[in-house]
Amino acid sequence: MRSFFAAAGFLTQLPVPGSSTPGSLAAAPGYFPAVGFLIGILLAALTAALQPWLPPAVLAAIVILTLLAVTGGLHIDGLADTCDGFFATAPSPLRRLEIMRDSRVGGFGVAGVTSVLLLQYAALSSLPARAWPPALLLMGVQSRWAVALVLLTFPYGRGQGMGLAFKQGHLVPSVLGGTLFALGASLLVAGPFGGLAMLATAVVSLLAARLLLMRLPGLTGDSYGAINEVSQALVLVVAAAAAHVA
Repeated sequence: MRSFFAAAGFLTQLPVPGSSTPGSLAAAPGYFPAVGFLIGILLAALTAALQPWLPPAVLAAIVILTLLAVTGGLHIDGLADTCDGFFATAPSPLRRLEIMRDSRVGGFGVAGVTSVLLLQYAALSSLPARAWPPALLLMGVQSRWAVALVLLTFPYGRGQGMGLAFKQGHLVPSVLGGTLFALGASLLVAGPFGGLAMLATAVVSLLAARLLLMRLPGLTGDSYGAINEVSQALVLVVAAAAAHVA
């Protein structure tokens, strides 16, 4: 359980017992989808409590704000830093990494965060009431699984950092276990559609990581946060498209 608590402590602001150690962090990526499922349960419960009393637009805003609070803005901060570094007119990949370290947020970061949050909000608020719980559960599971997937398949870009601790474990069995959990949870929640959404998440997250490597020497914790946020938006958009076509 130490690795699960390490994953929960890293991905959320939820109080968890114990402290992270190199060993627990190394196995933590396999538990990312389980933590995402827990986040999805919290958001689905919030939706069930408030849906009878609030219009969809207001509820969507509350859900997204709650998600930001639960994660401490970790992933959205990574998205902002990644956009600033990726789109910067810097002379080298290493210089772009330096820009990503800057605590100040530039215009590209603001534009990236605004665009992704707007997409998440629009997709979620357009869903019919019955589709909110499965969409939120899929979003939580598959976006965190996407982070574990790119952790396994792409190089890390720095010589130190939390992401490096994750890379130093036995990633293949860890991520394989997380993948089986994510697939099982997705099929349980949404049937075949859950599997199709997971396939779309895999394709987009891998393409996003490959695109980042065109401008960076490797992925970083900020990159993982960006891929998480983009994957969240993707799952909600896919759910909205399926509901619209049905």
